[in-house]
Amino acid sequence: MKINMSCIRNWKVRMLEAISIIAVGVAFFVSAPSLALSKEKDKVNFQWSWLPTGFYCPISGGIAKGFYNDVDIDLTVSTGRGSGDAVKKVAGGGSPIGDGDISAVMSARSRENAPVQCLMNIHHHSPHSLFVLKSSGIKGFKDLKGKTLATTAGNSHRNYFPIAARMAGLDPDTVKWTVVDSTTMPAMLVNKRVDGVPYFTSNISFIKPQVEARGDELVVIPFADYGFDIYSYCIYTRDDVIKEKPDMLRRFVAATQRSWLWASHNPEEACRAHTKQWPDTKFKDNLAGWTDLRGNMFGKDLSRAWTGKFDMKRVQKTYDVLVKSQGLDPNFDVKQVIYDGLLPK
Repeated sequence: MKINMSCIRNWKVRMLEAISIIAVGVAFFVSAPSLALSKEKDKVNFQWSWLPTGFYCPISGGIAKGFYNDVDIDLTVSTGRGSGDAVKKVAGGGSPIGDGDISAVMSARSRENAPVQCLMNIHHHSPHSLFVLKSSGIKGFKDLKGKTLATTAGNSHRNYFPIAARMAGLDPDTVKWTVVDSTTMPAMLVNKRVDGVPYFTSNISFIKPQVEARGDELVVIPFADYGFDIYSYCIYTRDDVIKEKPDMLRRFVAATQRSWLWASHNPEEACRAHTKQWPDTKFKDNLAGWTDLRGNMFGKDLSRAWTGKFDMKRVQKTYDVLVKSQGLDPNFDVKQVIYDGLLPK
């Protein structure tokens, strides 16, 4: 008898979605007595680390579907200008919850003892990559010897590049870098003023049309293809919020997990809700961005059973990369930045 593996994989993911829905209900039931007295929703602001790209389709979809209302959370969001900036805003009390690269959370906690901890992971693996032109003949890291890449000041790609390069068998010192403004990077690539630029894979839909307009093709070289297997984005909160509002956090992560799982099967509906919420964005770009992130979370064929839970060995591996790339304290206890016990069982 032939077994349809695709059906089995989809069944597993849908089971996780069903479990998260049950967990949301349980979270609501547990908190029902106190809610019955106040009948007021918790007003929660979610500090995003970036602009409202397709990355956030699941959150907008979850709001539109009422997943947060179901657990008595009145959710609002604030856009950001980078992970480091978002972490500072949450750590400083501007918002109780934020998202961003785990490296920013680890760095803030290790260097400044910032009171922030990760509640759940988003990216299963790093979306760091290099964008090059097909006409350049570059197909992988080893082809970068003697080439010039453009980057922005403090870019995490530049910090991580030497490690990924060595994994690929390339001496990182044979590659030249030029620091530019972020707005000039696409033009420098398409005009062949540099041989490549680093981006998250979610920017493919933004860069690809510009490359094709010049009659070329975009080639994406993910760091992960060379064993650069670390965590990237996470959702985090402050120590005092964990201590004072654990029930609110439990309901928030359950509704958020439910939103991601629902959006994995309903990408177009999620991105339509996002485009409606953010009319200055384009549905096509939003869908492309979410599709890329969905692959990082659930796998290209949706076969990965994402839950948001952290693997502590992988957390340590991620921090070890930061020790090498950013000079962080090698003796720092990474358990200080992980608090995922509020996720649905």
